[in-house]
Parts: sequence; C-alpha cells; structure tokens
Amino acid sequence: MKMRKQIGIYPLHLSGPWGRRPKGYTLMELLVVIIIIALLAAVAVPKYMRSVERSRQAEALNILRMLRMAEIRYQLENGGYTANLDNLDIENPNNLPNRYFDYDVASAGADDFTVRATRNNYKNFFGAGSYTITLDKDGNIVSGF
Repeated sequence: MKMRKQIGIYPLHLSGPWGRRPKGYTLMELLVVIIIIALLAAVAVPKYMRSVERSRQAEALNILRMLRMAEIRYQLENGGYTANLDNLDIENPNNLPNRYFDYDVASAGADDFTVRATRNNYKNFFGAGSYTITLDKDGNIVSGF
C-alpha cells in the first residue's frame, strides 16, 4: 500500500483531495456564533432600552424645570400662577414634534403650583403602562423616577 505524502499543515484525514483544508464553516460553527450573538443581544437590548428611557426622563425633567421657571416669571408679572401653558412666555412643549411626554400644570393657585409630565405610548418589557413625573414650585420632584 502506497502512503500519500502530507502537503500543508492539516493532517490527511482533514485535508481535501489536494492536501488543503476545505473552505467554509461547518453548521456547528455557525450555530455557536449565532447563539453567542443572541446571548449578547439578550443582555444588551434591555440595557440599551433602559438608557434610552432614562434620557427621555431627563429631557422631560428639563422641560418641567423650564415650565417651573416660566410659572415663576408669570407669577412675578401677574400676581398668581396659571394653569394654562399657553399663557407662559415659552413655547408650549405639547406642540413639540416627536415628544414622549404630555405636559400640563397639575394645579395652580395664588401661592403654589405643580407641573406634570405624563409618559405617553409607553410599554416596557414587563408590560407596565405610562408613568408621571411631577415637579413642585420649589423644584422638588414630587412623583416619578
């Protein structure tokens, strides 16, 4: 029996007809790669969604602070607070495009007010619905987060 001479770095039983390894990947190698990518995505996507939601909350809090300052300016000029956002000296945030919150003045009286942002069209991974962030006259977060 004549022995074939090994050509290349792979043993003869793994080599093709001319002593080279066959090109391409096996089905097992592809499945392992797909499983690794799926596991990474399962960990990364929820964290990404939480960070996106936190940035939206920060945006809402900044708009609430702007509404608070506008209410204070309104009170200095008119002697009381208003419940109508259109009376304030800033653009009504409910008219902004691509907004994620609905803004309103929850209560306004002669001495006190609260502004509120309610999350619209919100569904998280656990099925919870919308939530509200409320800011009082002194800038304290009354509810939310």
